[in-house]
Amino acid sequence: MKSIINNMKKSKKTISKSIKQRWIYTYLLVLFVPLIISLLVFDSNIHFIEKQMKTEGETVLRWGSSELGAWQQSCYTILDKVIDNNDIYRIINSFDNNYDKTIIKGYLELYRKYSDSVKSVSILVPDQNWVASSETYSNIYLNYLIYKNDGYQGDYDSWKRLFQSYYKGDFIVLPMSSSNELLYMTSINYSEGEKYFNLIVSLNSQFVGHTINSFLPSENAEFFIIENDKIVFSFSPGSKTGEILKSDYNDLYTFIDGSEYVFFKSNDLFENLELCYIVPKKEYLSNVNKQITGVVISITFCVVFGIFLIALFVKKNYSPISSIINELPVKSSILKDEYAYIYDSVKDIVSKNKNMQSQLKKQNDLVRNNILVKLVKQGVTNVIPQGKMLEDYGIYFIGERYATIMFYLEDVSKLFIEENISEHEQIELSVVIIDNIVSELAQKYGVGYMLDIDNALVFLMNFEDCKEESTILSELRQLCEQAKSAIYANFDIRFTVSISSVHTGYSEMKLCLVDCITAMEYRLIKGLDSIIEYAEVSDNDSFEYQYSIKDEQRLINSILAGDYEQSQKIAEAVINKNIDDVNSIKCIKLLVFDIMGTMYKAIDEMHITEQRSQLRLIVENIIDCTTMEEIRDEINDILSVLCNGANDIKDSAQNIIVRHVIEYIDANYQDISLSVAMLAENNGITPNYLSKIFKDVTGERLLYYIHNIRLNKAKEILLNERSLTVEQIANRVGYSNTATFNRTFLKFEGVSPTKWLERNSRAED
Repeated sequence: MKSIINNMKKSKKTISKSIKQRWIYTYLLVLFVPLIISLLVFDSNIHFIEKQMKTEGETVLRWGSSELGAWQQSCYTILDKVIDNNDIYRIINSFDNNYDKTIIKGYLELYRKYSDSVKSVSILVPDQNWVASSETYSNIYLNYLIYKNDGYQGDYDSWKRLFQSYYKGDFIVLPMSSSNELLYMTSINYSEGEKYFNLIVSLNSQFVGHTINSFLPSENAEFFIIENDKIVFSFSPGSKTGEILKSDYNDLYTFIDGSEYVFFKSNDLFENLELCYIVPKKEYLSNVNKQITGVVISITFCVVFGIFLIALFVKKNYSPISSIINELPVKSSILKDEYAYIYDSVKDIVSKNKNMQSQLKKQNDLVRNNILVKLVKQGVTNVIPQGKMLEDYGIYFIGERYATIMFYLEDVSKLFIEENISEHEQIELSVVIIDNIVSELAQKYGVGYMLDIDNALVFLMNFEDCKEESTILSELRQLCEQAKSAIYANFDIRFTVSISSVHTGYSEMKLCLVDCITAMEYRLIKGLDSIIEYAEVSDNDSFEYQYSIKDEQRLINSILAGDYEQSQKIAEAVINKNIDDVNSIKCIKLLVFDIMGTMYKAIDEMHITEQRSQLRLIVENIIDCTTMEEIRDEINDILSVLCNGANDIKDSAQNIIVRHVIEYIDANYQDISLSVAMLAENNGITPNYLSKIFKDVTGERLLYYIHNIRLNKAKEILLNERSLTVEQIANRVGYSNTATFNRTFLKFEGVSPTKWLERNSRAED
């Protein structure tokens, strides 16, 4: 390179600007590509934030809905209590006894206490002109005056129309001067004629409003009930009023009293009313606006400062190239690409020199490796040089004491993964790394050589004769620990190490390799990434493993019972006991095969011929495991599959029981003694268990199913055999008396049998 430059003319020449231009384009690309990507990511984050904020709004709306839903459920619960209360029907039918009507007030007070969300419970009987509530008892006009005094906006006639009409479980907003009231109103027939009374349950808006307002994220957010896009009920004092005007450009925005809000609503709870949650638009979008402002300022600064740095770096970096180009002769190729001429001038010389050195080193290393491999595998033979002859091949020994270290590569898939190299290249690089580090560390203990023996990485160590065997083994352990620590800290390579015993002379050198291979088998017990010494495991084969018939039967029983946790505990206890007490590779392998045999027995006892072969193949996956951790995981996975299979067999038995129960009910619904207890006794199980599996399989309560079958049959008889009395019909469908039949019919259909027949007869006409 120097001779080429010295022979060039010193005259100054015109220099191409191509490198400058490419650098400018490259730097600009480096500047703007991240900015563009950042903008795209920012835009995606903005959309994500908006979506998240919308989700938060919908979550607040659901919270509010759940609070109102709790009050709604309380209304339905009170309705069921009133329908099932025979005293209320008796008192209403004996309307001349005013004393008894005060008893209803006691019932209503009890029902009101079921939930803090209920303010009051009332019963209004239009044709008898009286009202009983959880607070008082009065006639209808006095009740009107109480509402009027509380701020009811309307006259007596409008009040009567509102409270004396016939309802089918409607939710109504009562207009009041201060804050409207939310009522649940439903009509209940109390005789076979057209007579009915109204059940009225009012919302405790103060209690519910306090709970709902605690959900709101800010003081300016509010929760409404709207009807026909008009606010009719609010949970916040001094809240917005008037109509809701939707935005023309976005369904999420709305105008209330001239201000713009983000608007969420739901009509899942009430048929005629909608729940609404609003938050000011400025407050809703404040986080987004702050991020946009910050990003604009940051991008502007980055662009200005980046362009300044580009100009500075291009000028500075081009100066050395400019000096070299001025020393070179002007050629057309130089004007096109300055780098190409400089690179081509030195490429050939450097390349030839490197190739020659590499080939010589490879040949020398190959010959030396072959001699050492034969020496370790075969010991002394006529074809292997000895003594001074080994030095001619670069092999130097300092004594007669030998030992070997074997490296088993466990995982090299993450080594230089960003370079996208092949698996073979990763293994080669791993060998080079281990060779360099171990060889360097071994110098302070003795002489060492890394060998490739039958695709196994073996490091041969030679020590001075004066060293004791215990000292050598201690130094080998230190060497392995130091090498492992250095490699793990800097490279993604995982390996297991085995260390042989110390042997003397060439003739015993091959025993070192046998020791390492024997010790390496114990990676099954010791686990991956461990250091295994032959001296630790050489006396372990005299033990026997423990796996009693009792443990085997317990494991089979837990599998057949579908109890995965119990079967896992039994298998884990057996394995842990043998590893702690035995620690023999031969015994552990036999134990694993015995556990596989236990699983085969469990599969045979399941009596499933179709899946038996497939399950046995799953069990055989244990054979491919290389460590106890893998064996444990594989056993747990197999136990899970077997227990799930056992549970599936049990589930099919439940379906058979439910099908038999349904068939029996359909055939014997008219039997008065038919009950859940009788059905359970017929199937040899408890009533609670029968109810549970019936609900799990059908999704319906067993008692409700019996009532539905009987009432459907009763409706058929009512329409087709009108000469029969209600008592006769009740007996034919399995009810012992008319009262029970009427009460059940009213609860399920909402009207008495006679009223139901009249309505359906008119529909047919």
